[in-house]
Amino acid sequence: MQYLVGALLYLDELHDRPESLNPEALRPLDRARSLLRQAIVEGRRLIRGVRPPILDENGLADALKELVAETQAGSAIDVELQIETATSRYSPLLEGMVYRIVQEALTNIQRHSHSPRALVRLTDDGDGLRLDVRDWGVGFNLDEVGFDKCGLAGIRERCECLGGSCDISSTPGLGTWIVVRLPIFPSSPDIMEYRSA
Repeated sequence: MQYLVGALLYLDELHDRPESLNPEALRPLDRARSLLRQAIVEGRRLIRGVRPPILDENGLADALKELVAETQAGSAIDVELQIETATSRYSPLLEGMVYRIVQEALTNIQRHSHSPRALVRLTDDGDGLRLDVRDWGVGFNLDEVGFDKCGLAGIRERCECLGGSCDISSTPGLGTWIVVRLPIFPSSPDIMEYRSA
């Protein structure tokens, strides 16, 4: 991102000295500046979607509240959020992983479930975190759809990479229920240190 901003600054500097440019070069220069601005805005949006600043600033609970509010604002789904955790902060890796799983699950509900409501419940039983995401929508036959569809494989892979588990149950006409269990581990820049302990 800093390279894009740096490039834009150089182009802005050129634009501010039009006497040093051929007049025919001003139009492509303005187009390049516009494209760079769009790329910066889109890049920031993507970064925010992967790891929103509120996650680092306020923690997982506030980040999930914001995510649920955004989901409800952008759809007709009534999302109930329940958070029952013993601590307000977990390792950045764990918080980021839980956030992404909830984000993916809510996106699936919006796109595929046709459910009027959803439940996101995060609990901490001392041994680990349990995340339940449930809807009461159209459901599907897991044997027919498989885990490669609807981001289910990504949710499962995220869980397994942290030594956790993911159970998905769905019944046509009755909705879908995702249960994720993740171990709580100390903050560490190296996940392999935890996995080998």
